[in-house]
Amino acid sequence: MEAMAFSISGRAPNQLGLFNQAATGHRMGSNFGKSAFPQRPVESMPRSPLLINR
Repeated sequence: MEAMAFSISGRAPNQLGLFNQAATGHRMGSNFGKSAFPQRPVESMPRSPLLINR
């Protein structure tokens, strides 16, 4: 019964595993509310140094 005696009212929501809109918005970037996938930078193809001016 000791495990049920401690209070969770003083703990932060992220320690309890609860939703935090500010953190989720930061993680999702501009895709927040638009997509289920977070925003990722566009991958650019690396250019070979041997192919000059192409």
